[in-house]
Amino acid sequence: EKEWLYLTKDDLEEILMKNDLVCETEMDVVKAAYSWATASSQDIDKANSLNSDSEPNDRKALKKFDSSSAQGRLLCLTEFFRSGLVRLAYLSEDDLLKIKSGSFFSKEKQKEYPKEHGALLKQCEAVVDIQLQLYDETCKRVKIDDVETDSDLAEQGELNKLNKLTQEPRKYDYVGGALVTSNCIIRSLDGHSGYVYTVKEIDDDILASGSRDHTINIWDKKLIMQEQDTKPIPILTLEEHRDRVVKLWSFKNSSSKILFASCSFDNTIRIWEWDREKRTCNCIKVLEGHENWVTSITTCANKLVTGSADNTIKLWNIDTFECENTIIGHRDHVYGLCRLITAAGTELLASSSMDKTVKIWDPSKNWECVRTLKGHGDSVRCVFAYGDMLISGAADGTIIVWSTGQPWKMMKVLTGHTGVVEALSALPRTDASEGNGPYKYLVSASRDNSIKMWDINSYKCERTLIGHKNWVKGLAVTRSGNLVSASADSTVKIWKTDEF
Repeated sequence: EKEWLYLTKDDLEEILMKNDLVCETEMDVVKAAYSWATASSQDIDKANSLNSDSEPNDRKALKKFDSSSAQGRLLCLTEFFRSGLVRLAYLSEDDLLKIKSGSFFSKEKQKEYPKEHGALLKQCEAVVDIQLQLYDETCKRVKIDDVETDSDLAEQGELNKLNKLTQEPRKYDYVGGALVTSNCIIRSLDGHSGYVYTVKEIDDDILASGSRDHTINIWDKKLIMQEQDTKPIPILTLEEHRDRVVKLWSFKNSSSKILFASCSFDNTIRIWEWDREKRTCNCIKVLEGHENWVTSITTCANKLVTGSADNTIKLWNIDTFECENTIIGHRDHVYGLCRLITAAGTELLASSSMDKTVKIWDPSKNWECVRTLKGHGDSVRCVFAYGDMLISGAADGTIIVWSTGQPWKMMKVLTGHTGVVEALSALPRTDASEGNGPYKYLVSASRDNSIKMWDINSYKCERTLIGHKNWVKGLAVTRSGNLVSASADSTVKIWKTDEF
């Protein structure tokens, strides 16, 4: 903040356009800009007396500004908010409300410049209301369906116009109070022509990604990591699906084949065999039966399990791939599935839905629904088994940690994302002495373009990874421990996480 006191309007505008500011959060940018706007000659003299050595040489000439220009600088700050130079999209909801209320204003400066503060507060209220409305509308859109229509894209365009300089996030040392390690993207894989919804490791160092362009790309991660100077290209592109590919799942059955499955908006599931020696991939079975998009897949109790926008869950024989049962219970689209081992050692299936609930099904009781978990205020997009805990993520931006003991209960609501939570995963511990349990961090991906890492013991967000330019739709953790993400920016990114 001290160095900013010497800046002219043009200097500050130039700085606010940069993406490499060293600060903790965007709120620090707001506070530093406000200090600049309200600075008097006495403030500068005081700053100089505290540490004369830290004054930037090229700013010394700016010390002799007229203190009455604070009125003009406050009007400049008002314009900075109006034009999008303050990046509201990277502020938490709590910080947005602080800006809207003007709680970061100095009471002394408010009394000194009441008219200018009144204009600034009015502008803050206006831009924050627009940003909060955009957050709400992002969540509400998902209630209708998961198809991004032309009107959705137009709305996204309006957001870009409002914050036209926020296409690249600032390189914070910290974001939202959570540490971000610089240069943690190892490789970015650009091979799809549409949103990438899902990514999965199907064999050692072999990744598969599914996209809105109807294709599945197969990537050799080991080769990609070795050839750092060349653009990564997929070793195979599978084009059999007739609509977007939204989920991938790797599994084993009684055969010795390397198998994975893909779910699509063409209402089918395809079973693929990967040949490690020949490096080929063939579709060996097409599963049909769902009457709407197939949105999720997992394995549980030696069954292949799929969820659909037809509100049902289907159980398929893992060897013959014949449909053996259809589970009905959700009142809206089924979005998430996972196998869960409870604290008592019982194997269960968890499903999440647009009906705002998570349901628990017991395979030992003919797949009876034994529990319905309510707590989210919007569509529940994903579920994940974290040890013997169940984690759910929703369109309201929240993540809920559930205990599976007796009784089942909501342990904590994690807040921090400002968009739909699309995917959950976990980073394993690399050192058994680090603590209890197999995982070090819970990992979440969101439509706020970020990935967050949570310490479940403290319920705190420890890191926020920013690098994608659009919604983060999918997550995977490789057998070697790399975090991989899929995004609506049409890329798959491999992250350096060994230092986390």
